Amino acid sequence: MSFLREKQSRHFFFSLIALSIFLLGFGGLFCMEQTQTVKEMLLSHDSAVVSSLLEHGVSPDVIASAVASSQDNGQGKSLITKLGYTERTAYKSKEFLKNTISDISHQLKTPLAALNMYNEIISEEPDNTKTIMEFSRKTTTALDRMEQLIQSLLKITRLDAGSVTFEKIPHRISEIIAKAIENLTTRALSEGKQIIVRGQQDEQITCDLQWTSEAVGNIVKNALDHTGIGGHICISWERSLAMIRISIADDGVGIAPEEIHHIFKRFYRSNNSKDTQGVGLGLSLAKSIIEGQGGVISVQSTLNSGTTFILYYLTEM
Repeated sequence: MSFLREKQSRHFFFSLIALSIFLLGFGGLFCMEQTQTVKEMLLSHDSAVVSSLLEHGVSPDVIASAVASSQDNGQGKSLITKLGYTERTAYKSKEFLKNTISDISHQLKTPLAALNMYNEIISEEPDNTKTIMEFSRKTTTALDRMEQLIQSLLKITRLDAGSVTFEKIPHRISEIIAKAIENLTTRALSEGKQIIVRGQQDEQITCDLQWTSEAVGNIVKNALDHTGIGGHICISWERSLAMIRISIADDGVGIAPEEIHHIFKRFYRSNNSKDTQGVGLGLSLAKSIIEGQGGVISVQSTLNSGTTFILYYLTEM
């Protein structure tokens, strides 16, 4: 009897194993079939989403990048092809990212090295009050530059990613300009320069007040950087039948013809900018802000005579 029970137990055990293997195999096949069905459904859904995004004017590069990073096993190739996103564009995007990271590293390296040097000097002369005060001020300047760099990069990244929602409502241009230069008038006076504002006080444009005033402020900062003692920065605006033009003109050093096409590039600093503060992001950020709201920015310059930036906004007919 004991032998019979043992034989029955072994038979039951092996039957249980066989049943488990069968159920696992069946379950695996079922899951694979369901997974394929889900993938097809998701791909169909993605196609519909992509079409909708394209209709709403979302950049194909932005959509393609998202599709490429979210699809597996080549499932997103048809969508990427539909968007015209080729290996070449993918390579260019990677190169842009690599170059941007390289630029950021280079820009941070300078103030970090300066901070390290200032700290060593202060540590070597802890009882020299004059030295401590001098290099504490220099430390603050280096930290301010790092903060400016990081804040500008964060803003540009948000603009590039399309994550900024502009709150576009009518604002008086005089209000925008006042906000843009409120922290720059003191600097202008201390440097012996003059900011002149001219225009109809009740003239309006539809824009985001915070972002637009920052764009204008960046252009005015650039003008102050490249205008000597006794110089003038004139901000004016006028309306035509189809648009409003805002001009920011200075009588500074101007821009060389071979450099004028590069001034909106990130981290670009002209030969006349070598002795000025800044990281080369202000004009790039201004351009992204203006164009992100449907405006246009242009520049005219004569070397050793001055530069004029013009912002164009369409008026409501």
